[in-house]
Formats: sequence, structure tokens, C-alpha cells
Amino acid sequence: MLVLLCAGVHIAIALGFVGILGLGFLVGFRSAMNLLGSGLFHQASQYSLVVIPLFVFMGMIAAGTGISENVYKSAQIWAGGIRVALGSPPLVHALLSGPFAGHPWLLPRCLLD
Repeated sequence: MLVLLCAGVHIAIALGFVGILGLGFLVGFRSAMNLLGSGLFHQASQYSLVVIPLFVFMGMIAAGTGISENVYKSAQIWAGGIRVALGSPPLVHALLSGPFAGHPWLLPRCLLD
């Protein structure tokens, strides 16, 4: 693996290659290739991974329509004068964009606390 890393191969590819090579020596290369194919399919077909493209799509819609920029500008107006270590406008932006990201409970809960 060190040879692959020194050659400039990405760490994920180097780890995968060394893992498949080691598995091939332990159980045989045909079994390792079958396990590789079925394991990759099983991991990639999980229902919880459906949200990733939808989250990216939601971000593209928010950026394309200007919703995110408008929310950040309003957060700057509301909390721009408050001096805190973390910065209030990004925090207020996160609170206001929570309902757009699928967390409708985020805004009312933070306003009540």
C-alpha cells in the first residue's frame, strides 16, 4: 500500500486494491471478485442513500432560485450587528434554511429556546 501511496494513487483506491488483493490470497481471487461485486451492489443499493441526490437537487434549486442568498441577506439584516464568536448571520441562516432542508421543527424550536 505504501508503494501505491508513494506513486500518487488516491488512498481509497490503494486501500481497496490492497484489501481485494489480500482477500484474494485468503479465499481465492474468483471468490474475492464475486464478493466485491455483490458487496458493492449491496452497499450502493441501500434505501438510505436515496437522500443524497435529492439533497444535491434541493441545494441546486435553492441556489438557482436565489432562496439561499435571500435568506442569508435577511439573516445579515437581523443579526448583523450582534458581535459573537461564531458569527450570527451564518447561524441565523442555518436556522432559517432548516425548514427548506426537511427539518420543519428546527425554526420553531430555536425561536422558543
